[in-house]
Amino acid sequence: MHKISQKKSIIKKINSKGYCIIKNVFNKTDIEKYKEKIKFIYKKRREKGESIGSTNNQCLYNFFKEDLRLMPLVFIKKLDPILKNIIEKNYVLQSSNAQNRMVEEIKTNKKAFKIGNTWHTDSRYVNNKRISNSFSYLVIIALEDFTRDTASTQFIENSLTYFNKPKRFQNKKYKTLIMKSGSACIMDTGIVHRGGEPKDKSRWSIFNIYTPWFVKPYFNYKGLLKNKVSKLNSNEKKILHYFSEPPISHNERINTFKS
Repeated sequence: MHKISQKKSIIKKINSKGYCIIKNVFNKTDIEKYKEKIKFIYKKRREKGESIGSTNNQCLYNFFKEDLRLMPLVFIKKLDPILKNIIEKNYVLQSSNAQNRMVEEIKTNKKAFKIGNTWHTDSRYVNNKRISNSFSYLVIIALEDFTRDTASTQFIENSLTYFNKPKRFQNKKYKTLIMKSGSACIMDTGIVHRGGEPKDKSRWSIFNIYTPWFVKPYFNYKGLLKNKVSKLNSNEKKILHYFSEPPISHNERINTFKS
């Protein structure tokens, strides 16, 4: 990961194909540690009747809220130089969630939601046209192996040429994202994709979206973490929009990004 030639090769592949799988971003020990923490958070949120997705896809938005030791899954040190290159140096997090696309009976509550079941992109549209390629990127981290038997993400190769919104339900030739635990895939959010068919095998993973600093995040991270802010380092604060929050007035400063 630290070799310049490898970094250039990854960037070249992302720029040409729209995605790249990078092996061994996290070691086995750290992956097991993160997975156990996330499973514990899932259990606690489920017991409290909080938002945890649905029967076909357990999903924990902002999984790091309960345990900041999971922040290495949000500010990813090994991928930081690549994301700075393909987005820009002050890139930020738009959203982050941990997912397990497995069939598991969950008592329905008002906070239940479904995610990723049909063809979609994670990009943004203006006047029903998708914003240009390379505007934002999805980083998928495998906490468990991505295989055809674990409902791995399906995607339509070369779909970066599509600028209209994809039809949610359609028969399309697709590829399956296959990667080992500890690997990560950087994927242009303009690629059309969906989750695989949920099965009874566990496949915990992380789905992060990164954008330029001026894009609005899904959540107010400063309000979410409150008094935990002091425990974040400067890179983690940057990624969570602490330095890109608009100033209260022109008397404070006139630039949105605070370096």
